[in-house]
Amino acid sequence: ERSTAGAMNYNQAPAGLLEGFVITGTSSLAGGTVKCRASSITINDNTISGNSGTGIKCDQGGNTAITNNLIVDNLEPGVGCTSSSATISNNTISGNSGVGIYCYSGTDAVIINNLIAGNLDGGIRCDRSTATIMENTITNNISGQSAGINCSRGSNGLISGNLIAENGSTYDNYGGGAIITINSYPLIFDNTILNNESIG
Repeated sequence: ERSTAGAMNYNQAPAGLLEGFVITGTSSLAGGTVKCRASSITINDNTISGNSGTGIKCDQGGNTAITNNLIVDNLEPGVGCTSSSATISNNTISGNSGVGIYCYSGTDAVIINNLIAGNLDGGIRCDRSTATIMENTITNNISGQSAGINCSRGSNGLISGNLIAENGSTYDNYGGGAIITINSYPLIFDNTILNNESIG
């Protein structure tokens, strides 16, 4: 593995591979620790931990593959996608101070087979986006909103085959710790939902 104390930025890159790095201790409050703007990058088998910004941030188009990474203990969200496409699979996303994964403003995401645990602003949040959310373990996240999966403002897609357990919402009106949809109509079936609660 290779170590770096600096943020990694891709701008309008048609292809690329970031693999085998340990990225820690960066100060990147204006963006992501790994930032992909209008880029189609594969981000595989990295450790992204202890950074002051979002672990991985994708925006303004592109199609990013985020696979087999350890994304932990960052001071903002683990993975954030805005107006872009992403496949997010086989990652551990835990202990981040923001939400585990967010998809905003026209993002089209496939989120499959990730461990999303112990994040301090929920597991997955979709806002005006389409997401296929399958076969993830979403556990022990907390949030003022729904701490498991939150879909709002026309966020449709599929939620299936997930384990959603032991998540806690600090506000009763947001539906406890499992799944909440607000003006959104995802197809939801075959999930295991256990011991989620409002803890406020």
